[in-house]
Amino acid sequence: MGSTNQIVSVLASTMSCSTTTAIFADNFFTSLEIVRYLKDQNCRYTGTDRDNRIGKPPLKAIKEMEKKAVPLGTCDYVTSDDGILALMQWKDKRIVTLLSTDMGWSPYPLSPGTTVTPRRRM
Repeated sequence: MGSTNQIVSVLASTMSCSTTTAIFADNFFTSLEIVRYLKDQNCRYTGTDRDNRIGKPPLKAIKEMEKKAVPLGTCDYVTSDDGILALMQWKDKRIVTLLSTDMGWSPYPLSPGTTVTPRRRM
């Protein structure tokens, strides 16, 4: 486990009741390794993610999403085969990637111009 993952796991171990607590973090602390570890500890986690920490999930390529022809609000997502992890990506000023074991995928409400890619599995 890397140093940032160790920091998160130590902080999570100090929580009195991890099953009723959710951790929210930025991309410096988020990785598949720590998210799966915390899920095994019954701790919920949501965080923005860096592209180099998530492998190659079947999402639209960053270069494709960054094209001017792709409208702001365009979304793409995948879930793990066991349904525990959700990885979401959408176009804002930059491409935002979110990894979560706490939330499903449902943009509410859908704003005008939002496009959604059909659901796939990781």
